[in-house]
Amino acid sequence: MAVLVSAGIAVVAATKDVPASQFTMFEGATRAASVSPGATTAGPAPSTPVATPTATANASRSASVTPVARSASETPGARSAAQHPFSSTSVWNTAIGSGAKFESRSAPRTAAFLGAKPVINRDSWSIAVRITTTRDPLVTLNAVRNGKTHTIRIPADTVATGGSDKHVTLIQPDGVTAYDAFKFEKLSDGTWSAQIVVVTDLRGTGIGSGSRAAGVPAIAGLIRSEELAALRIPHALAVAVPNNVLKTGPVWPATRQDGDGTTSYSGTVPMGSLLAIPGSVDIDALPLSAEGRALAHTLQNYGAYVVDRAGTAALYCELACNAARTARMTADWKILHAEMRIVTNSSATSVGGGGTPRIAAPPALS
Repeated sequence: MAVLVSAGIAVVAATKDVPASQFTMFEGATRAASVSPGATTAGPAPSTPVATPTATANASRSASVTPVARSASETPGARSAAQHPFSSTSVWNTAIGSGAKFESRSAPRTAAFLGAKPVINRDSWSIAVRITTTRDPLVTLNAVRNGKTHTIRIPADTVATGGSDKHVTLIQPDGVTAYDAFKFEKLSDGTWSAQIVVVTDLRGTGIGSGSRAAGVPAIAGLIRSEELAALRIPHALAVAVPNNVLKTGPVWPATRQDGDGTTSYSGTVPMGSLLAIPGSVDIDALPLSAEGRALAHTLQNYGAYVVDRAGTAALYCELACNAARTARMTADWKILHAEMRIVTNSSATSVGGGGTPRIAAPPALS
């Protein structure tokens, strides 16, 4: 059992569902996991008792969960983990700091990133998120490669994203437990299947365990439909880049990379790298739609962390995002992509470059 500590929050890797010899996936291909993606991150028990989904290994062994104390500086607030996940001190909720230092456009890492085609994935290669209720069927989810059977709530009309990955994140009625399912499909009314299932506590740090190559949850850095509709995306984003951009050797907050990264990566940008639009750029002067302007402010205030491999410089909108709004934002990402720069001094002790954050931390979770 591994204990990871970040920003005052301890995250306990209580269970390893997938042996290191198993495989996780990226867009349209396979990747061997250097660290098992099946660890369950445990957090404090929900304040309201709920019916708890169960997981059995080989249909007989229950996963153990170790409670973790809430940060002393964190008191309950009005923020919902299902809509705006992770602790207030999570890297995903920490803005770029006044001390951030940026590469020039021609510097090797930034130049490599700018050479990739900018896209925003929604229908395919992205994540379908379902927030379940106690009215949804209690069904069996078989995790084929994990060797586990989970009994959880899944809405009968749940549909995965397109492409071969077929990702779904199922947030349970407690509002804090998320099941990331890869290659998800319905077998019958009471039985569903996924090649890999990763369980995440949405009150944690959002790093150290997850289905992304960097070892983070699928929901981390995902643009949600409500955020797009409100034209406000109050967190850092996830971005994926091609093999010829990636460099072997992950950096914080990444804890791993693609299993074949040592032979397939040929670029200059390590997994976990932070990119952002420098504060010197007047984004309000750019010819952007309302959706593009919302994206621009997020990229300038929070930036985007490299968490996966793709054939493009890909951001991610959940499947429920409005298609027309996503299309406008995608068109403007092509403009904003050219303004992105590597932040050279972001680390676990200097998140976002350190100094005074551009945006205050969000309220604590309710």
